[in-house]
Amino acid sequence: ESAFVTFPGYLGNVINDDVILAGGYRTNLISYTFTGGNGFSAILSLEEGGNGDSDVDVTLNDYTPHIVGGLKY
Repeated sequence: ESAFVTFPGYLGNVINDDVILAGGYRTNLISYTFTGGNGFSAILSLEEGGNGDSDVDVTLNDYTPHIVGGLKY
């Protein structure tokens, strides 16, 4: 599952994802998540992309992975 979707908690109560697609969920990835003791966390993910859960095919067509990063407190 993409870090773009999972890191913020599957979009929480921000969007109604049965009306508006949040993006592709299924992808191959390598990621690292840092969790600090004070509630701070950060993620870096290298992802292949996919076409199973979105309207467009975002699967890689070259050697550069999709880079996803995030910070939250």
